[in-house]
Amino acid sequence: MTACFQLQPRPQDDALAPKHARLARRSKIGWTKVAIAALSSVMSVGLMDAATAATPASLADSPAAQKLNKMFSPKIQQILNSCAQQGSVNLSAGADKDGSVICANGTRNSSVQFNEYVSTVSDFLSASFLVGVRAALQSYPGAQMDMVTSYLATPDGKASLQDALTNAITTSGLVPQSSQKSVSFLVNRVMQRSLPILQNTNKFSNLLGSTEQYRKVANNFCKPPGMTVEKARTLVPQLDAVQIYAICVQESGLSDEVQKEIQQPNK
Repeated sequence: MTACFQLQPRPQDDALAPKHARLARRSKIGWTKVAIAALSSVMSVGLMDAATAATPASLADSPAAQKLNKMFSPKIQQILNSCAQQGSVNLSAGADKDGSVICANGTRNSSVQFNEYVSTVSDFLSASFLVGVRAALQSYPGAQMDMVTSYLATPDGKASLQDALTNAITTSGLVPQSSQKSVSFLVNRVMQRSLPILQNTNKFSNLLGSTEQYRKVANNFCKPPGMTVEKARTLVPQLDAVQIYAICVQESGLSDEVQKEIQQPNK
């Protein structure tokens, strides 16, 4: 079942049930559909061969995915492609003795550090999901950000978002499907980055920064040879890493791809 706003209030929330029901009826965003549409496209950005197999062809071959494949610095691309030929990164194993990632097939001695992998992938996926939500709000007549913000302040709202991200990441190929701990680890990191923005209308409205900030990031960080996130933040100190990646995702045209995908019937 699609995790969306059409959820029944939980028994322990009886006192808030009327308010939850109104939010559920008024909100029309299907979280799972948005999450899969947004994350599936970016999963095909050379993150790993398995991701392409798990990605709908319409998204894997989309102009947005192809454009994202050519973005960022060589270092960031290397991080995003960690263990691409070894079945993805085993997040549940944690860092190796030297601090590097351990691949799903047991391969070690990676040049990518575990912490930098987790940080980069979490920021990138959070940015992609948030851009997807932004596109969804533009696709559904009557859907407003204050509805989303109010709903995500409830236990049901947080649970529906977590379920949607779990569904999307499990089927993405980004982590071993057999490792629920790896899935949960990444879902929690994306939740930690996404929720504060989704629960704050002002932060969400400023996801892509000002026109000048957008231009600086698009021209200097997104386009190769690119730069580190730290250096990009010296250009736009008011923006955080998620916002910086969100600008690149938006620049790729992902919003258009997400809107097309979520408007497809029976998907």
